[in-house]
Amino acid sequence: MKEYRFLPVQDFCQKKDYSEKMYCETIFIDEDMFMHAMIFYNAYMGYRSHRIDREEALMYAKLGTRLNSEFWKITGPKDEAKLNSYYRITPFHFFNNIIRFMDGMHRDLAVEIGEKGKSPFLDIGGGTGGISIYLAMKGHDVTYTESNLMCLAWMKYISKALKLKINILDSSEKIEGKFNFIIAKDIIEHVIDPGNFRQYLQSLLNEGGHIHLSHYPCCGPDEFAPMHFKIDVKREGEFESLIYNVEDNLAYLRDGKYPETIIHNNEQVA
Repeated sequence: MKEYRFLPVQDFCQKKDYSEKMYCETIFIDEDMFMHAMIFYNAYMGYRSHRIDREEALMYAKLGTRLNSEFWKITGPKDEAKLNSYYRITPFHFFNNIIRFMDGMHRDLAVEIGEKGKSPFLDIGGGTGGISIYLAMKGHDVTYTESNLMCLAWMKYISKALKLKINILDSSEKIEGKFNFIIAKDIIEHVIDPGNFRQYLQSLLNEGGHIHLSHYPCCGPDEFAPMHFKIDVKREGEFESLIYNVEDNLAYLRDGKYPETIIHNNEQVA
């Protein structure tokens, strides 16, 4: 991917036109939040004598997608249990995820959800929690779930540091109650059976509530995302159906025939 450009968070202003590509790829960086991320990361990894600095953290953010994809190929999950284990332990997407929630598109999305949505919110598979943190800072009732151990530890750290009230749940824990707004951002292409996943989300939704379900359509695995399953959506009037194949997804795991890694000249990865 192209090199992101960086501006201070004070320069962020909401824009509705996502065709402005440079805006979407602009990081409006919150230096205080990024500093918290570095402090947390060094403590979590046990780095004392050789702590990573800002430049190294930004390099991790740039390389995160590539490292995550290569770790997938090394671990080679063959079934759903091993797939879940991969997502639980991978550490390589942390800074990439922190930065991603600071770009123009994701900041706009958080503002839009905060304006249109109504508490209580559920952020399922929330990663480093950029949307949950934003909503909690605005005083909303937020439940956040995640399977990744590093992200769970980060959310506990940052919630305490910023004095935020976020109900933080491991994905293995039962989600109690129902919600007026459910966020499943960039989750469904990682799920073996998207239909069951959507039904599960609907079972947690209050009548008249809303689900933000993305990222689809997804053309399937590629060199930067070998963990993506193929999914599409068919719309007929107000109705939409997901198009996917569970058996194909399971066969892909069993076969382990991943997209080839291609090293590009002067490659920039973010």
